[in-house]
Amino acid sequence: MNIQLNNPKQALNKAYLKEKVSRADIELFKKNLTTLFNNIGRSSDEEHLKSQVAYFLRDTWYKDSHQINPIEKN
Repeated sequence: MNIQLNNPKQALNKAYLKEKVSRADIELFKKNLTTLFNNIGRSSDEEHLKSQVAYFLRDTWYKDSHQINPIEKN
């Protein structure tokens, strides 16, 4: 199996390259991603991880606009 490494510009769909992202959005994403990685552990169970990912999504993109509601376990 050969693994091909692409830089982000090669890996992204061309439509995403046209999207403008503010510096504040990038900094918020970096801060929340760091918080997510600090809050998860190797021995965390599914429920803990699910809630941490939900907090990350809510605080990064969906604050005050959408509700994240997982329906069932997978």
